[in-house]
Amino acid sequence: QPLSSTSKWAAATAAATAGVREVAVVEAVAGAYRGQVAAAQPLLRRVLELARDIKNAFLETLALQWLLVVQAHSGDLDGAIAAYDAALATRPGFAAALSNKGNALQAKGALEDAAAAYGAAITSEPRFAEAHNHLGNLYRAQGLLDQAEASYRAALAIDPDFAEALYSLGYVLAERGQIGDGFAVLTRH
Repeated sequence: QPLSSTSKWAAATAAATAGVREVAVVEAVAGAYRGQVAAAQPLLRRVLELARDIKNAFLETLALQWLLVVQAHSGDLDGAIAAYDAALATRPGFAAALSNKGNALQAKGALEDAAAAYGAAITSEPRFAEAHNHLGNLYRAQGLLDQAEASYRAALAIDPDFAEALYSLGYVLAERGQIGDGFAVLTRH
Protein backbone atom coordinates (compact mmCIF):
# COMPACT_ATOMS: atom_id res chain seq x y z
CA GLN A 1 0.00 0.00 0.00
CA PRO A 2 1.23 3.54 -0.75
CA LEU A 3 3.18 5.42 1.89
CA SER A 4 1.89 8.71 3.20
CA SER A 5 3.85 11.85 2.44
CA THR A 6 5.21 11.88 6.00
CA SER A 7 6.22 8.22 5.73
CA LYS A 8 7.99 8.87 2.43
CA TRP A 9 10.03 11.67 4.01
CA ALA A 10 10.86 9.46 6.97
CA ALA A 11 11.92 6.65 4.61
CA ALA A 12 14.02 9.04 2.51
CA THR A 13 15.73 10.46 5.61
CA ALA A 14 16.43 6.94 6.89
CA ALA A 15 17.77 5.95 3.48
CA ALA A 16 20.08 8.98 3.44
CA THR A 17 21.35 8.15 6.90
CA ALA A 18 21.76 4.45 6.15
CA GLY A 19 23.73 5.00 2.97
CA VAL A 20 21.15 4.72 0.20
CA ARG A 21 21.76 8.34 -0.72
CA GLU A 22 20.55 8.28 -4.30
CA VAL A 23 17.09 7.29 -3.04
CA ALA A 24 17.11 10.28 -0.70
CA VAL A 25 17.99 12.63 -3.54
CA VAL A 26 15.16 11.27 -5.67
CA GLU A 27 12.67 11.50 -2.79
CA ALA A 28 13.73 15.08 -1.99
CA VAL A 29 13.34 16.14 -5.60
CA ALA A 30 9.99 14.37 -5.91
CA GLY A 31 8.86 16.19 -2.78
CA ALA A 32 9.96 19.53 -4.16
CA TYR A 33 7.89 19.00 -7.26
CA ARG A 34 4.90 18.03 -5.14
CA GLY A 35 5.08 21.45 -3.47
CA GLN A 36 7.23 20.40 -0.50
CA VAL A 37 10.22 22.63 -1.30
CA ALA A 38 10.78 23.48 2.35
CA ALA A 39 11.14 19.79 3.22
CA ALA A 40 13.31 19.01 0.18
CA GLN A 41 16.04 21.56 0.90
CA PRO A 42 17.17 20.21 4.30
CA LEU A 43 17.13 16.63 3.01
CA LEU A 44 19.24 17.57 -0.01
CA ARG A 45 21.64 19.47 2.26
CA ARG A 46 21.97 16.35 4.43
CA VAL A 47 22.66 14.19 1.37
CA LEU A 48 25.23 16.75 0.26
CA GLU A 49 26.92 16.63 3.67
CA LEU A 50 26.97 12.82 3.59
CA ALA A 51 28.38 12.80 0.06
CA ARG A 52 31.20 15.07 1.17
CA ASP A 53 31.84 12.91 4.25
CA ILE A 54 32.29 9.79 2.14
CA LYS A 55 34.04 11.70 -0.67
CA ASN A 56 31.53 10.62 -3.32
CA ALA A 57 31.99 13.28 -6.03
CA PHE A 58 29.15 11.97 -8.20
CA LEU A 59 26.64 12.06 -5.36
CA GLU A 60 27.91 15.45 -4.24
CA THR A 61 27.40 16.85 -7.74
CA LEU A 62 23.96 15.24 -7.98
CA ALA A 63 22.87 16.64 -4.61
CA LEU A 64 24.23 20.10 -5.47
CA GLN A 65 22.52 20.04 -8.85
CA TRP A 66 19.11 19.25 -7.37
CA LEU A 67 19.59 21.59 -4.42
CA LEU A 68 20.11 24.46 -6.78
CA VAL A 69 17.11 23.46 -8.88
CA VAL A 70 14.98 23.38 -5.73
CA GLN A 71 16.42 26.71 -4.58
CA ALA A 72 15.74 28.30 -7.96
CA HIS A 73 12.15 27.02 -7.89
CA SER A 74 11.71 28.43 -4.41
CA GLY A 75 12.76 31.86 -5.66
CA ASP A 76 16.22 31.76 -4.06
CA LEU A 77 18.12 32.59 -7.24
CA ASP A 78 21.23 33.79 -5.41
CA GLY A 79 21.30 30.56 -3.40
CA ALA A 80 20.84 28.55 -6.59
CA ILE A 81 23.68 30.38 -8.33
CA ALA A 82 25.93 29.79 -5.31
CA ALA A 83 25.01 26.10 -5.35
CA TYR A 84 25.77 25.89 -9.08
CA ASP A 85 29.13 27.53 -8.47
CA ALA A 86 29.83 24.99 -5.71
CA ALA A 87 28.89 22.15 -8.05
CA LEU A 88 31.16 23.57 -10.72
CA ALA A 89 34.00 23.87 -8.22
CA THR A 90 33.84 20.12 -7.65
CA ARG A 91 33.12 19.23 -11.28
CA PRO A 92 34.29 21.95 -13.69
CA GLY A 93 32.58 21.86 -17.05
CA PHE A 94 29.45 20.14 -15.68
CA ALA A 95 27.14 21.07 -18.55
CA ALA A 96 23.83 20.66 -16.70
CA ALA A 97 25.03 22.90 -13.85
CA LEU A 98 26.29 25.52 -16.32
CA SER A 99 23.02 25.49 -18.25
CA ASN A 100 20.85 25.69 -15.13
CA LYS A 101 23.08 28.44 -13.76
CA GLY A 102 22.34 30.25 -17.01
CA ASN A 103 18.62 29.86 -16.31
CA ALA A 104 19.01 31.38 -12.85
CA LEU A 105 21.14 34.23 -14.20
CA GLN A 106 18.58 34.87 -16.94
CA ALA A 107 15.80 34.95 -14.35
CA LYS A 108 17.81 37.59 -12.44
CA GLY A 109 18.21 39.65 -15.61
CA ALA A 110 21.96 39.00 -15.97
CA LEU A 111 21.60 38.20 -19.65
CA GLU A 112 25.27 38.43 -20.68
CA ASP A 113 26.29 36.14 -17.82
CA ALA A 114 23.47 33.76 -18.74
CA ALA A 115 24.65 33.64 -22.36
CA ALA A 116 28.19 32.94 -21.16
CA ALA A 117 26.96 30.09 -18.94
CA TYR A 118 24.96 28.53 -21.79
CA GLY A 119 27.96 28.93 -24.11
CA ALA A 120 30.22 27.23 -21.55
CA ALA A 121 27.73 24.36 -21.24
CA ILE A 122 27.69 23.92 -25.02
CA THR A 123 31.48 24.09 -25.20
CA SER A 124 31.73 21.50 -22.44
CA GLU A 125 29.13 19.18 -23.96
CA PRO A 126 28.29 20.15 -27.57
CA ARG A 127 25.51 17.53 -27.79
CA PHE A 128 23.63 18.89 -24.75
CA ALA A 129 20.37 19.82 -26.49
CA GLU A 130 18.89 21.55 -23.44
CA ALA A 131 21.72 24.11 -23.34
CA HIS A 132 21.17 24.95 -27.03
CA ASN A 133 17.45 25.31 -26.30
CA HIS A 134 18.04 27.54 -23.27
CA LEU A 135 20.37 29.74 -25.32
CA GLY A 136 17.65 29.94 -27.97
CA ASN A 137 15.15 31.05 -25.32
CA LEU A 138 17.54 33.80 -24.21
CA TYR A 139 18.02 34.99 -27.77
CA ARG A 140 14.26 34.92 -28.42
CA ALA A 141 13.64 36.98 -25.27
CA GLN A 142 16.13 39.54 -26.59
CA GLY A 143 14.47 39.62 -30.01
CA LEU A 144 17.47 37.98 -31.69
CA LEU A 145 15.35 35.65 -33.78
CA ASP A 146 18.06 34.51 -36.22
CA GLN A 147 20.28 33.39 -33.32
CA ALA A 148 17.29 31.83 -31.56
CA GLU A 149 16.39 29.86 -34.68
CA ALA A 150 19.98 28.62 -35.03
CA SER A 151 20.03 27.50 -31.37
CA TYR A 152 16.72 25.67 -31.67
CA ARG A 153 17.87 23.97 -34.86
CA ALA A 154 21.09 22.92 -33.11
CA ALA A 155 19.02 21.40 -30.28
CA LEU A 156 16.82 19.58 -32.79
CA ALA A 157 19.83 18.28 -34.73
CA ILE A 158 20.82 16.53 -31.50
CA ASP A 159 17.33 15.48 -30.42
CA PRO A 160 14.77 15.68 -33.25
CA ASP A 161 11.91 14.93 -30.84
CA PHE A 162 12.76 17.67 -28.31
CA ALA A 163 9.25 19.07 -27.89
CA GLU A 164 10.21 22.38 -26.28
CA ALA A 165 12.70 23.16 -29.06
CA LEU A 166 10.15 22.19 -31.72
CA TYR A 167 7.54 24.48 -30.20
CA SER A 168 10.03 27.32 -29.80
CA LEU A 169 11.33 26.99 -33.35
CA GLY A 170 7.76 27.01 -34.69
CA TYR A 171 7.00 30.10 -32.61
CA VAL A 172 10.13 31.93 -33.86
CA LEU A 173 9.36 31.10 -37.49
CA ALA A 174 5.77 32.32 -37.08
CA GLU A 175 6.98 35.46 -35.31
CA ARG A 176 9.23 36.19 -38.30
CA GLY A 177 6.24 35.90 -40.63
CA GLN A 178 7.01 32.37 -41.80
CA ILE A 179 3.62 31.10 -40.68
CA GLY A 180 3.55 28.05 -42.95
CA ASP A 181 7.05 26.95 -41.92
CA GLY A 182 6.21 27.50 -38.25
CA PHE A 183 3.02 25.47 -38.58
CA ALA A 184 4.91 22.68 -40.36
CA VAL A 185 7.42 22.49 -37.48
CA LEU A 186 4.67 22.53 -34.87
CA THR A 187 2.72 19.73 -36.57
CA ARG A 188 5.74 17.61 -37.46
CA HIS A 189 5.32 15.35 -34.44
